[in-house]
Amino acid sequence: MIFSGNVGYLQIPAGSSTTVTVPSVLAPASLASNTVTFQAVVGTIYDRVTPAGQQASGPLVGSMQSGLSQTPYYGTAQTDHSLYNGDLPVVITGQALSRASGQPVPNVPLKIGFATRGYRWYQDVTTDPNGNYSLTYNVTPGLAGTLSIWAAHPAVVDQLNQAQITIYRMYASPPSGDVRMSKNDTLPFTISLFNPGDLPLTGFTTNLLLPVALPFG
Repeated sequence: MIFSGNVGYLQIPAGSSTTVTVPSVLAPASLASNTVTFQAVVGTIYDRVTPAGQQASGPLVGSMQSGLSQTPYYGTAQTDHSLYNGDLPVVITGQALSRASGQPVPNVPLKIGFATRGYRWYQDVTTDPNGNYSLTYNVTPGLAGTLSIWAAHPAVVDQLNQAQITIYRMYASPPSGDVRMSKNDTLPFTISLFNPGDLPLTGFTTNLLLPVALPFG
């Protein structure tokens, strides 16, 4: 990719190819077991990057055919809570279910998906002899806000809508301190609170606890 100002140009050398990932293309279940055509259109082709003397052509159209099929089973996911705070782990449970019978499928792999703010990642699980699974997800330090979670057959790459949770976190700066002062003196200080999530934190109260040194003897 070459950028000229705020415009990016993708170059494909002669005799070569490039791969472009198109996310979130959902095919209706009614198209399963059929051959479908996917079409790509390049609106404009330029002979050079710089605007001076630049010539344009297009559009350029290409297509491919592919057979669609459904996976033999699918996954479900639910969490033990909808709201989490701090380092509370997220317990995810669910099943693998047969598309033909609707019954649990034992000892098969599932892919647990996570998505937030445009990022997506996965963890692998295997169902037990009863077709169930359980996964404890320890939230990454600094991660907060809304998080989508789903379970799917390993061949499925779509983001599914099965469970959504909210994680609340707050960090103080400085995280700790050592304040020393004389009797009956005052010392102002500042503590900054940082919210790493995408949701506001409200309803704060203050409760200042100070250690007291007691004389012995």
